[in-house]
Amino acid sequence: MTFLEQLRGETYQKNNTSAPQMLTKQQQIEQTHQKILLPKMQAIFLFLKGIIIHLNYLDKAIKVYDYSPRFPALNALTQKNYHINTDGFGGFSDFEQIKQINLTFLCSTQGSFNYNLEGTERIADEIAFLDSKNMIYNSNQFIHKEDIEAVHFSIERKIPVRFRFQIDIEPSKIKLLIDNHLDFNHYEQSFNPTEINEDLLNKMIRLILRKDNDFMTVPSQPETIPLIPITEPEENSKLFSRLNLFSKWKN
Repeated sequence: MTFLEQLRGETYQKNNTSAPQMLTKQQQIEQTHQKILLPKMQAIFLFLKGIIIHLNYLDKAIKVYDYSPRFPALNALTQKNYHINTDGFGGFSDFEQIKQINLTFLCSTQGSFNYNLEGTERIADEIAFLDSKNMIYNSNQFIHKEDIEAVHFSIERKIPVRFRFQIDIEPSKIKLLIDNHLDFNHYEQSFNPTEINEDLLNKMIRLILRKDNDFMTVPSQPETIPLIPITEPEENSKLFSRLNLFSKWKN
């Protein structure tokens, strides 16, 4: 046997032994998703859907003052119009395949405000910022004194806010992303599924309703959930068995 034939034989043997291991890991990931992550996402969805039904029925506006020092001309905003979707486009995916949950609402008031910016770099940065925050605006270019490029911006007083849960399947965690709720900040944190319970979500609801910011100080455990099947996810079946939880956060 030549040295090349020996190497080919070792390569063939390694391929045959490693393939089942990769398949086994993939099976473990799928089991973790089906038995741990998916039930938790379903519970979060049912909880948030119940909250939104009540909020929209009560139609109780929340005043937001001094939203951002970047745009003092926003004035006082009103927070309302809560929506939920699981496909990222305003609709709903298969309940047995939920991978994301988006809770959205607006902080808005009537009218718009205007300002001018000069300089190519400043203008590009401003447009990038407005686009990244999903702001509604119009921009009109003109030439200012000494042939300096300038743009007139007209910004609608509407701030889209989003709270998004999404599955992070490799570390077996659920990630929460918050955009535009406090100023134009972006916040994200990953949680072990066992960390997401009724108490945590009630703290998040208090944050949404601007009663306090205690949720922002919640630490996350560093360890990940092991890739093993859980035969009886009893906690998930009991989690959030009732949706009418207003007594815990209405004051």
